Amino acid sequence: MFKSIITAAIIALGLSLTPVQAAEQAAQTEQSAAIPNWFDPNTWTSGFTGQGEGGTINWFDPSTWGTATAGTTMQFNPAHPAGWAMFFDPATHAQAHRAFTNPATYAQFMTPQFYMQFMNPSNWMAWMNPASYGAFMNPSNYAYWMNPAAYMHMMDVSQYMQPMNPANYAAFMNPMTYMQWMNPAAYAIPGMDVSAAGAGGYNWFDPSTWTGAAAQTTQPAAAEAEAKK
Repeated sequence: MFKSIITAAIIALGLSLTPVQAAEQAAQTEQSAAIPNWFDPNTWTSGFTGQGEGGTINWFDPSTWGTATAGTTMQFNPAHPAGWAMFFDPATHAQAHRAFTNPATYAQFMTPQFYMQFMNPSNWMAWMNPASYGAFMNPSNYAYWMNPAAYMHMMDVSQYMQPMNPANYAAFMNPMTYMQWMNPAAYAIPGMDVSAAGAGGYNWFDPSTWTGAAAQTTQPAAAEAEAKK
């Protein structure tokens, strides 16, 4: 009699545990599916191709390396203090950082216009203008760079992916980039109004012309400073 009671209790317990075990097995199956099988080569590539659990971008597809056009670029004028201030000024640093991680930005070094900036007297005069150093004289800019959050833009991976975008090399492959060296108009001093110099061209020996060139430089800077107020 006791044997039959014990047998019935064991059967009842087994029947009650069966749904729980089934649920646990199902959960284990789902959990194991979420864990990559590191012995499967397909798992290794899934993290890079975006076809599996570990990735969202197909790094082997050139179309995912960047947009169809070149990324962020920026004109650089090393002959003017503002060309260097843009790296220090918090208002322009992030854009400059992104631009100079893009190969397309360096295409300007292949053109005569870039080097003609050193021939512009207004650029020379700007180095003697205290207003050109406003970004370097602003204490708030130094306070900004003391904050670790100011460097978080360096963690943006997308800007470092720009060298992998074939579109960013289009200017280097374009013959017209190099044909500019054969164009006399490409040797005009950039940003300078020479219309008032008359038929004789730019008068290098007239001091008023030099001060006028400096005024052309300070006016845009003053307008920019006024816009920031």
